[in-house]
Amino acid sequence: MRREGINQTEGVDLGRRNFLKKAVLGAVVLSGCDRVVEGVGDAISRFPDIDGLKSRRNKDLDIVPDEEIKDNNPVVEEDVEQENIDTDYTGSMRAEFLQRIGNLPGELRRDISKEWGRISLKETNSMYDRRFNHGNDADVYKTFDHLVEDEKFAERLFSACEKASEKYGIPLDIVLGIVGTESEANQFAASASDPSARGVLQLLPRTAEKGMGLKIDKGYGSMRMGEFLGNVLKDGVDVSSGTAGEIKVFLKELKEKIKIKKSKYEDQDVEDDEIVDRLDDYDRKEVAKFFESIDMDDRVKIEEGFAKKDQRFDLEKCVDAGVGYLAKLRKKYGDLGLSLIAYSGGETKMRHRICRKDMDIKCENSKYRMEGGKFYRTFTDKGGDVYRKKVREGRINAVTYYSKEFYFFGEEHSAQYPFYVEEIGQQLMSLRDTGRFIPIADRVAFREQDKDELERGNNNSRIAKK
Repeated sequence: MRREGINQTEGVDLGRRNFLKKAVLGAVVLSGCDRVVEGVGDAISRFPDIDGLKSRRNKDLDIVPDEEIKDNNPVVEEDVEQENIDTDYTGSMRAEFLQRIGNLPGELRRDISKEWGRISLKETNSMYDRRFNHGNDADVYKTFDHLVEDEKFAERLFSACEKASEKYGIPLDIVLGIVGTESEANQFAASASDPSARGVLQLLPRTAEKGMGLKIDKGYGSMRMGEFLGNVLKDGVDVSSGTAGEIKVFLKELKEKIKIKKSKYEDQDVEDDEIVDRLDDYDRKEVAKFFESIDMDDRVKIEEGFAKKDQRFDLEKCVDAGVGYLAKLRKKYGDLGLSLIAYSGGETKMRHRICRKDMDIKCENSKYRMEGGKFYRTFTDKGGDVYRKKVREGRINAVTYYSKEFYFFGEEHSAQYPFYVEEIGQQLMSLRDTGRFIPIADRVAFREQDKDELERGNNNSRIAKK
């Protein structure tokens, strides 16, 4: 059922603000697990610090498009369900996971399913604590209130996600979960990493261009947002003369402020890379504050100018490209959870970690080096065969990758990422279907009940939606 309006939870101050005031030309704190929301102002400011994204998408991760990675990418086509699974807010990843482990020996199946219950509960609590101000329902509303205030944008976003879900066979709750986790449904999110991940699905330039065919004008892939704005203005975006004058004055003052800050950091012997990061962050925040004062009609025109320069800022094209890329990963790795790990942390890094921990999988050094000059490891042909077999059997999945009982990468952001995506996906599915979010206490109670059921060996439990 389509939403016809928001049902406000009693006693919750929703703090509604205009969508464009909140979201145009912004970068949110994305899916970094080290983020703690310090206040609504920080949570909605555009272009803030994005330490989590920087740590997971920096230069030593996988930034090479699929076509350039030839070292035994596993293709797992068998047993991959290519239809959306009706889960009543239990989550498509959970449904696929339980289906995949169904034929494992009884004790192993019970151990892995118990781990699902434990991990999903732990990461649900962690996600609400870190991203939503220690589990504050009002912060869920405030984070996504632009989807309530601007119904046209919400319809565009949901429609784009639905089309991509149907086109690529990725469950809709997973698509919405990535949108919410990566950018908080912000069309103009931009990361502090180099190269910069941008758009509602946070695509890196080479993946967007060479991997998925999006257009990014030369030099715009990681350009500071202040400079980006200036170039859009120079190209003749049709804003009022008053707004054009305000932008010119602002950019002149911003340039001088950045120059002063750079000199100050250099005097303090701050490392060059750190100076760049700090100035990038400052640039984004200043542009964000400035845009709150711009005429609404002019902001819309500037939106269009940004999307022409970098198609990652085009909502529909970015969603299609991002979901298409996830579909490629799902075909390679045969499992929703593993595909999300690769989307977040990079394929090369995921394969390297599996090679380190699984002695049954034969591996070799790849041509890609990590920090310190060491090589990443990747599967041999025979190793790939063993990997595919273990995925089909349910022995390698998001739970075993995370769990200390198996591979033990639970402290890494990419291992936590699938569980964040699934939980945020359920919230956005609820908003889409009912016009409201699910109270955090209800979601935690659902995870606790699910954990108890799985510990009792009831893998077929389906908990009614709240």
